[in-house]
Amino acid sequence: MSTFEIFRDNKKKEYTESDVSEKYRKLSTRCAVLKWISLIILVIYVIVSVSLHGDELSFDSIRYVVRYMKDEPISFVSSGDSISFDYDSMNTAYLIGDDFAVVGSDGIIIYDFSGKILFTDKYVYDNPSAVKNGNELIVYNIGGTEVRFYNSYSLIHRLTLDSPVYSVSVADNGNFVLQTASEGYRSGFRVYDKNKDLIFKNNYGELTLQTSDISKNGEYIVTSTFSTSENTISSQIFLYDISKPKAVFEFQFNGEYPIAIKFLEKDNIVLLTDKSVHFFNSNLEKTYSYFYGERNPLLYKVSENNVIITYNNSLMSEDTEIEIFSNGGESSNKFIVDFSVIDLYCNSNVIHLLNSDSVKTYSAADWDLISTHNLSKTFSSMTKIDDNKFLLSRSDKVEIFIYSQNND
Repeated sequence: MSTFEIFRDNKKKEYTESDVSEKYRKLSTRCAVLKWISLIILVIYVIVSVSLHGDELSFDSIRYVVRYMKDEPISFVSSGDSISFDYDSMNTAYLIGDDFAVVGSDGIIIYDFSGKILFTDKYVYDNPSAVKNGNELIVYNIGGTEVRFYNSYSLIHRLTLDSPVYSVSVADNGNFVLQTASEGYRSGFRVYDKNKDLIFKNNYGELTLQTSDISKNGEYIVTSTFSTSENTISSQIFLYDISKPKAVFEFQFNGEYPIAIKFLEKDNIVLLTDKSVHFFNSNLEKTYSYFYGERNPLLYKVSENNVIITYNNSLMSEDTEIEIFSNGGESSNKFIVDFSVIDLYCNSNVIHLLNSDSVKTYSAADWDLISTHNLSKTFSSMTKIDDNKFLLSRSDKVEIFIYSQNND
């Protein structure tokens, strides 16, 4: 026996051409079966998804999703960077999804935060206004009969009414209220669901609807009306459940002209008048009232937890008195700054005050100055992007203010 003969009986089996062909035939058959099973599962998933969410799917929504699937990151301008546009005295900036829109008298332009124009649309409005509704923006002409709905890439819906629209308020679930006037009536309102379908409408006869709001959950509507007789103002508040055609609670008061009414947390309500601020619980029972006295309010801000009112502290100076009400009005905090406040934003930790040349940030607990962010120009409004980012706007440009305790 030779040296290597011991290995001859254990050598690897040699496959014939027919053996190899049979092996790959079985493998290809299995792959084909798996491919068709995967395809069937995908088709079933698409059918189920469309049946459940078909009303939310569109070419524009797919574009919006694909935008975030690109490899390159979405650029965001740095603090102090500006995006300029054509001047229009009516121009106002609003957030829309993760972008922002400039709404003017001759149309809307939607930008991303790198300054790229995503969409434009032309119209002619004498007094344009808008309100954010989820990832949509509702645009309307105050006193006009048309309401437009936009996402970041298109006009997605349009309502044309037979009566003028004066204001719009929205809920977190997409329900919204149009405050209108109707033929034969002084005023009224219409409630719509997120699909823009009418839920119900209500009209007032001898009363004039001044202000209205919808609760955060979209289940309740509150309105404030007034009427005059012999130089006496009589005002009323009505609370509606959207599942019922009549008011479930009413409250009447005299001698005060309603200015704004808003829902707070837990469906509590605040009413601002020309003389005072009133707080109510969810049953329209008054819980607290505060009168301005001889002071004239300059600015109102209402959030879920706070009501903020500013006053000119002196006719001879630019000092501004700021009063913050919380916990349904039971507690308040006052502070005076030595400049005119153009706009402001407050949360539980800080308060940002916009003036002619800077944004000053104070501690909400003790009003210690935390930082000052100097501005390139004077801006007219400040819109929250998140707790650390704000959009400062004027009629010809916007600027990003990114809050940091290290801001100079």
